[in-house]
Amino acid sequence: MNPNAFAKTVAVKGSAQGTGLTANFSFDGVTPALSIISTGKDNLRGTFNTQDVGEYAFTATGCTAPDGSAGVEFVLVQAAGVTNYKGGQIYTSGTAAAGNKGCASNTTGSFGLTETSSVIGGTGEFANASGSVTFTVTGTTLAAPGSPPGKLGDFNAFQDTFSGSVTF
Repeated sequence: MNPNAFAKTVAVKGSAQGTGLTANFSFDGVTPALSIISTGKDNLRGTFNTQDVGEYAFTATGCTAPDGSAGVEFVLVQAAGVTNYKGGQIYTSGTAAAGNKGCASNTTGSFGLTETSSVIGGTGEFANASGSVTFTVTGTTLAAPGSPPGKLGDFNAFQDTFSGSVTF
């Protein structure tokens, strides 16, 4: 039987909140990634929790943080995530791309980013899932010890909204 014979596409929308903490993990061996945990709700299957690992690199480009303060741009190096629903898991993958970037304040801890991830499969009812989801994130860095700030790690809190499409 063809598993795609009864596939359906859902225009997904939702929101979440969570925390990120520097992890002993790196995709490229240059910069440590963040271990990101969130919970939320969407129109796909309702409540969920997500575990994500995302690595970001700062550039020399100036920008304006969500709170209006001066900041510095950062870009996604790579990300991988698992979203857990009652009926199964959805796997996602994000890579360096033109729109996958954000801005972090130099003084207040405010940050924001936009990131699009590909849906690359899953388990249960999402075993053959595909699609893409774009996240819009705003948050605050709560601790960034070291000199320069963040050299010894980062701890943050955030909220996000997301939309896209998932076929399963």
